[in-house]
Amino acid sequence: MPGWHVVENISTIAGVLGAVVMLFQGARFWQQRREYRNKLKMLEYELDSDIIINLTGHPMKQFEEDWHKGKKIIDITVGNVDLFNLDAESDRVVKMILNEVKHELNSGVPIIFAFPGMSVLTQYLIAKIHGLAGVFPLITTPVKTGQGFVFTKPVDLQAIRTHKRFNRT
Repeated sequence: MPGWHVVENISTIAGVLGAVVMLFQGARFWQQRREYRNKLKMLEYELDSDIIINLTGHPMKQFEEDWHKGKKIIDITVGNVDLFNLDAESDRVVKMILNEVKHELNSGVPIIFAFPGMSVLTQYLIAKIHGLAGVFPLITTPVKTGQGFVFTKPVDLQAIRTHKRFNRT
């Protein structure tokens, strides 16, 4: 039957085209994966910052492994927060932050933020700082010890986000 060979040829061509498309998609996947790995390697070295914004209300006197040496510490007093109006309260704090480091934040200079521990305001601030800077901030956390509060080495939230995005299925 002459018509049968035409169907076989069309099936073969479709199969070959499908294989080519799958190879292209696979190559693109491996390229993206390589780009993410390179980005992750770069993020490991971008933790350096010269500015610390202290929003904790606690003096920054003790540090884990003296990571703060040579950095400028800017204390911003947040005060009492209206928990029923967190959006406006976070806008107020962001305005105070911008009064201190607007140029640095807008130009992508890494800034370490010391947020109040276990604070619901922090959730809003992280989202708003991400919106302004285009990346998640570096953060440090005050941990209470027998000698007072010790500030942990900074954590790069953008690197954590990128690591989890890479592992996303």
